Amino acid sequence: MLRSGWLTTGTEAEAFEAELSEFLGGPEVVSTSSCTAALEIALASLALEPGARVGVPTWTFPASALAAVRAGADVVLLDVEPTTLNLSSESLEAAFAEGLDAVVGVHFGGVPLPAEVREFCDSAGVPLVEDAAHAFGATDDRGPVGGAGRFTCFSFYATKNLTSGEGGALATTDPEVASFARCYRLHGLGEGSVDRYRPGSLDTPDVAVPGIKGNLPDVLAALGRSQLARFSALQARRRHAAVRYRERLGDVEDLEVVPADACVGSADHLLVVLLPEGTDRSHVRMQLSERGIGSSVHFPPLHRLSWFHDHAAVGPSGVAGAESMADRVLSLPLHPGLTDGDVDRVVDVLVEDLP
Repeated sequence: MLRSGWLTTGTEAEAFEAELSEFLGGPEVVSTSSCTAALEIALASLALEPGARVGVPTWTFPASALAAVRAGADVVLLDVEPTTLNLSSESLEAAFAEGLDAVVGVHFGGVPLPAEVREFCDSAGVPLVEDAAHAFGATDDRGPVGGAGRFTCFSFYATKNLTSGEGGALATTDPEVASFARCYRLHGLGEGSVDRYRPGSLDTPDVAVPGIKGNLPDVLAALGRSQLARFSALQARRRHAAVRYRERLGDVEDLEVVPADACVGSADHLLVVLLPEGTDRSHVRMQLSERGIGSSVHFPPLHRLSWFHDHAAVGPSGVAGAESMADRVLSLPLHPGLTDGDVDRVVDVLVEDLP
């Protein structure tokens, strides 16, 4: 691919999009520089009025909400289900009573959003933008996540199940959304470099809409294609490690895995545990780190982050569910390279430091 002399968006990106579309069951796929770019494009396509209200679960990475901010909207933070950390349908229903113009739904940890969330949005006539940064490879009642929605945004960041180092994609069943995305991801020019610089091209490009620089270069698309070719095997190894964790952690007193049982359609992106009440999470993380074991927190709820605390509204049902779990969650290592021995060692070290 490097020998072709073409590094930015071109035939490799086009091939990657076609292969992603086939994997997802046929939607149009527009590759982007990140999931953040895909989210911004999806929300920009809605042409929301300034001050429009967009519901976002408080339990997510800031990009899920900042994309709405970039679109000129006001963010309304919603609660999550303690069993999955996905958007609470009850919290969403309560927020609809006060008015929402769009919703960003997050498939947290690779566990698909409940169908009730989609149904509430459909019945209210409110567009749902699916943040599937964790959920490439997940399935729900519609089939592959991203195969049937109007706006599904994927991440191919370095830590994701399918990675191109950096990158993302917008999958859509709406040809108009796909056309908008292809234009918007390249400053609104409406065509890519491969067309502008093709020998014999004399056209002067026009700007149809003030877009962003959000395209995926060929050099990264090629990495994504190589990952996609062996994705099923990688996912099987990831699921094996997740099952092993649940087997080992199931009898640990006062510790829970979220969700407790492996979800049939989950992409198994994260292995999140809920530490016993009163556990010093920082101490646990330090002890793991000193033994060469990484850990993380997915995520500090948005309502605890300074900018959102000062500028975002909280939905009418509050965020008590998220708040009750915010200091107890811990993400353990989960990737296809883990052996049973690796999992056992993580669990043994973790248990040593629990109260």
